[in-house]
Amino acid sequence: MVETTTKPFNKEINENIPINEQVEIGLGCTYGGNGDSYPFTIVRVENNGKTIWVTKDDHHTAEGYDYYTNQVYTYETNWDESNAECYTLRKNGRYVKKGCPMGSSWLTLSVGYRRYSRNPHF
Repeated sequence: MVETTTKPFNKEINENIPINEQVEIGLGCTYGGNGDSYPFTIVRVENNGKTIWVTKDDHHTAEGYDYYTNQVYTYETNWDESNAECYTLRKNGRYVKKGCPMGSSWLTLSVGYRRYSRNPHF
């Protein structure tokens, strides 16, 4: 059975339940690096949640936006799987881009929310 949804969402992740049992299609996630954050959405789940495919969300500034004091955005999910990136769950409990080392802090996802932000100090 293929699970599908057209509604992206965020949810609180319970640290007492293995993360692979909580991931599902439509769940937001965030890739972070160098102080910046980029929003993604899970579009495919395989291998009992140990492999996920994500697409980068579009983001637009929202009312009240200020680059230095109030970075607020609205998000639009990209459901096109042709550009999806694969992440696998590692022994350290983090989703890391497939083919990359587990210790890489640059290529990991935080699951349960989507966020876009730019560090204005660079």
